Amino acid sequence: MAGLVAENIIEQIRENADIVEIASGYINLKKTGRNYKALCPFHVEKTPSFIVNSEKQIFHCFGCGVGGNVFNLVMKMENITFIESVKLLAQKMGMSITFSEGESRETKEKEEIYKLNEEAAQLYHFCLGKETAKGPRDYLGSRKLSDETIKKFKIGYAPGGKFLIQELLKRKFGIDLMRRAGLTTFRESGGEPQDYFRNRITFPIFNLQNRITGFGARVLGDTQPKYLNTPDTPVFSKGRILYGLNFAREGVRKKDEVVIVEGYLDFLTLYQNGIDNTVASLGTALTEGQISTLRRYTEKVVICYDADAAGEEATLRGLELVIEKELEPRIVVLDSGDPDSFVREKGAKAFFKKVDEALPLIDYYFHHFFSKHNPDSTEGKVKITAELFPMLKKIKNVVHRGIYLKKLAEELKLDEKMIYAEFERVSKGKKGEPKPEKPSDIKLPEQGSRAESILLKLMLDDCSLISTVRENLEVKDFKNLNYQKILTGIFDIFEKYGIIDIKGLIDYLNNEELASIVSSFSLEFNLEHENRKKVLEDCIKRIKEQSLLEKKRKIEEEIKKVEKEGSADQLNLLLSKYQELEQISRRN
Repeated sequence: MAGLVAENIIEQIRENADIVEIASGYINLKKTGRNYKALCPFHVEKTPSFIVNSEKQIFHCFGCGVGGNVFNLVMKMENITFIESVKLLAQKMGMSITFSEGESRETKEKEEIYKLNEEAAQLYHFCLGKETAKGPRDYLGSRKLSDETIKKFKIGYAPGGKFLIQELLKRKFGIDLMRRAGLTTFRESGGEPQDYFRNRITFPIFNLQNRITGFGARVLGDTQPKYLNTPDTPVFSKGRILYGLNFAREGVRKKDEVVIVEGYLDFLTLYQNGIDNTVASLGTALTEGQISTLRRYTEKVVICYDADAAGEEATLRGLELVIEKELEPRIVVLDSGDPDSFVREKGAKAFFKKVDEALPLIDYYFHHFFSKHNPDSTEGKVKITAELFPMLKKIKNVVHRGIYLKKLAEELKLDEKMIYAEFERVSKGKKGEPKPEKPSDIKLPEQGSRAESILLKLMLDDCSLISTVRENLEVKDFKNLNYQKILTGIFDIFEKYGIIDIKGLIDYLNNEELASIVSSFSLEFNLEHENRKKVLEDCIKRIKEQSLLEKKRKIEEEIKKVEKEGSADQLNLLLSKYQELEQISRRN
């Protein structure tokens, strides 16, 4: 993959892109000694285990095992390919880069779709200004969206028929590319291509690099569905995108809090009115991908969906996943309507007040289910507990869970022990619970892997030891296949340059799992220099012993087969090899 960009360009970016500066653009780093620490953006944790090392220009999380150099960091943070990470870093550094003719088909396709989407957005935006779009303009005016907002977010209008197809064909875009970008459909027109979005207001959906990945579109009449999104494409996945995050992420960082709303107009109205730490979940319950993205910017989540039955259901569905991710959001309860109409009618100040009054997670559950059922009746008590218990069960902190169970007993005027007993009964009776790990399910480390890992750590920390290892061991002496690949990389790079650069080795390996191993080995190793020679000798001896034992074992198996089926010559040859290995064992 790296061959698509000149190696000197990749090297220039690798040497000049400061990983601490790049990481600081995504997460809050705190200096601790020689390293920087943060809560990992890739998994849930309460104690920081995400380490960034300025000297070695690498990162590693000792909680989930993710690690690598600056390219790996950007790839993980932005969910992009290596080539896209090179482009993004070059852009941040003000560098211009060119790709070879071997640029991958996948990368080219994505680039073509981005260009196509940008062209479509411009055409839709142009149409919004035409006389035929008076109705859509009036509608946007009734929602109090300013011309500045409409321009900034490239809001547009998709006319009926084949307007977009015809215009894009004039601009030399092909029908097949339009189909792969989700801009045309064949289903409703007897096989003839037709615009996917017709007679709808369009809202371009941007990714974190400010590129248009797809569109959301709202119809003005009674046509269903009211909102239509681009289908999944190589650059668009509804479950991973948060509308407006590219514009709001600085506001989210500064306030260390994000307000999540449902739709485009909710977001646009709030953002226009100075509520710049808001995003929209595209009308769906929160997904795991969206939550993972948000956690890179803040742990504090406020959810504000519509004050109707559908909005409440979406809130509850999203909360189940949020609980599992150990976030504790607060919920804004609107008296009626949606965030959009609330802010237009009462202003941003009143909305901020609502956010300040937002209910903690479990309080919202209590509010919702106690409003839904009569807590004074036997039937109501049964229904409330039946609906609350599954939510409480997802809370991993047993102290928190205990507090809420006690509160539930008090609110229902029931004996606390009875509530605990029923909760335990229901919890144990649930099917589909994860079973305890059986001994046979546990993956034990390969024999000799510890010595191999220590040896790799020694070489990564002190490249003067590499020659000794090369003189005494071959790559195939390592049993762990991943360690074999890393050792091959170390030998190759050392032979070529006479030194090992960790971030360069990670690029050479070009593998996410290997990058994590290298970053971990490089950051966790701490051995006094006077002990290194002895440790090095012990590791080499141990690996040799294991390698010889494995070779002898294989020959023993071959001897057994040959004794049954083979010739005397084959047997003598094997016995001779076995004796040689025995002599080597005795010498060692």
